[in-house]
Parts: sequence; structure tokens; C-alpha cells
Amino acid sequence: MPIPEGASRRTQGQFVVAIRGALERVSERGVSGWCVDDSVDKAANVDIFVGATLLGTVRADGPRQDIAKSLHRPLAGFRFPFSPGLFRLLPDGAPVCAVASGEPLPGIKGLDACISNPPCRDASRLLERLGDGYIIGPKSGQIYRPLKGTNLEEKAFDAFQQGNLIFEELFSKQFFLCYGTLLGCIREGDFI
Repeated sequence: MPIPEGASRRTQGQFVVAIRGALERVSERGVSGWCVDDSVDKAANVDIFVGATLLGTVRADGPRQDIAKSLHRPLAGFRFPFSPGLFRLLPDGAPVCAVASGEPLPGIKGLDACISNPPCRDASRLLERLGDGYIIGPKSGQIYRPLKGTNLEEKAFDAFQQGNLIFEELFSKQFFLCYGTLLGCIREGDFI
């Protein structure tokens, strides 16, 4: 079977890997496109790079009617969002690249696959954050320090106990946390 135009051809052992797809959009809100790996029946994993920095990996498992009609693969879309906090750290003019199975996905015609963020001139702040243990959530595009392996659990519990004492003293009621109250621990490393 011939490899269609726009697909990559690479040999791994006795298997031929055919990657088809495109990086279709780059904006301050994120990157998106589509990808199909013809060598497997499951969704392809797509690595998103800004410059030489790997931001994260997403699965190309979003619904795409256009791809479903032409390639009979209804789940081929991918999206990696940029939160405002993450976007502020992305350097101006940095090239954006989507890579699947070691093959870069081509951009669509006329796409300038670069970040346009004039206030940020280099990637040093982003690299510093990533070096300090911060990670980027692929579903939200938030950059945050995960709780695991830090003393944030202890800080959160201490703050909860202090809040509970104040609440009992003032209102004679139990203090409890619900809904998004603990999001600050995840996003900011502290209470909101």
C-alpha cells in the first residue's frame, strides 16, 4: 500500500510506520491539529515542543468528522491548551513543533508555527520553572508544582487546622473545605 502524500515513512524492525497529520493552529490559546498512526489501531501520542522544550504529550483522540470521512478514523484530533500563566512564559518567536512517533507533523500552508509573545524574549523563566519541578497539565495548559513529593500537604493541613480553630471559636461550627477551595494548592502552592 503506498504511503499517502503528507505522511512520513520510517522503518522500525519489520514494520513500516506511517504517520499522517498536521499542526493546524498555533495561538495564544494553544496548539491543535490531527494525527493518525497507521501502524496501530489506537490514538497516536503527540509531543508538543516549543523550541527545544517539551511542553507535554497529548493523545490524538478528539473527534474529527473530516478525518473520519477521508481516513475512516473518527478520533484523530489533538489540542494542547496554553493557560495565560503558561503563555506568559513562552518566548517570542519560538518555533512550535508537534511530533508523533519521532516524526514531526507538517504545518498547514500559510501557518507561521511560532509563538507571538513580544513581552517574553527568551525561555529562561520557563526552563527555570520546569527545572524547579513544575509541570504543565496537558488538559488545562496550567503550569503548576504538583503536591506529590513536596511539603504542601503538611502546609495545607496546618492551614486547615488553623482555619478550623478560628471557625469554631467565632461561629461554633465545624470548618470544612469543598469544591474548588483546594485548587490553590495545586495551582499556586497555597490557598486561594
